[in-house]
Amino acid sequence: MKRIFLFVTVALVSFTAAAQKTTSGKPVYDYSAYEKKEIGKDGVTMPYRILMPENMKRGAKYPLFLVMHGMGLRGTDNARQLARGAHLFVEPENRVKYPCIALYPQTPQTSAFVESADKQASAQRWSHLLDEGSTMTLELSDYGKLVMNIINGLIGQGIVDTNRIYIAGSSMGGYSTYTFLAAYPDLFAAAAPMAGGLDLRTVDRWAGKVPIWIFHGSEDPAVSVEFSRRVVARLKENGVTDYRYSEYSGMAHGIWDRSFAEPDFLEWFFSHSKTGTKTTLR
Repeated sequence: MKRIFLFVTVALVSFTAAAQKTTSGKPVYDYSAYEKKEIGKDGVTMPYRILMPENMKRGAKYPLFLVMHGMGLRGTDNARQLARGAHLFVEPENRVKYPCIALYPQTPQTSAFVESADKQASAQRWSHLLDEGSTMTLELSDYGKLVMNIINGLIGQGIVDTNRIYIAGSSMGGYSTYTFLAAYPDLFAAAAPMAGGLDLRTVDRWAGKVPIWIFHGSEDPAVSVEFSRRVVARLKENGVTDYRYSEYSGMAHGIWDRSFAEPDFLEWFFSHSKTGTKTTLR
């Protein structure tokens, strides 16, 4: 009888603890495993969070997964950027099945990872990339360049599998994903822009080189779905087959939670390698 009572008591305590981990029905995750860091160069500093694999083995190299946030998560708290998909990498099952280095940089309120040639970091301005005859281009800002410094530093430590570097980003991070692909088409093994836009003239730089999974809401008022539709059309023109397109009917701009929740999101990424062969996951 005492054993049964003890079991019930422990079960109730565990249930209570689990219940306290939710707010308004949404899970609250423990991100303490993401180490807080900061990088600086030439007077520009940027906070970032990084998650290392559990039980790292000496001499082993791991996939690197870069996630770029949107305009609404800018700041200096080095925390808000984790709202986009960071829970995937701390879930116990994924920690075992997909050991990797997860990188989450954060830009300040006044900037972005990319900018137009006139140094404007404005998503509203970037919408003109769709204008017929537009000559606007996007390039990495100082903060985007700092992201590359972080990546190069990790590669220099000998802990990154350079055949398996992945990138995903939402909204401004979607623009950033495309811009990183255009700047470094030979770096990434797979990419996922969500509700993002781009200079459509740059598609040919990475088309056929980087497998891509594009996400967009059909009723997006902030970043036109026409960006994604035109990218898909261009990929088809180039004969590219290693791409996926998920257009969510009736959804507006905030599609990222649904995108990160796709059942095979991580499996799709981690099955890709720059070696040209798909990895069989156990």
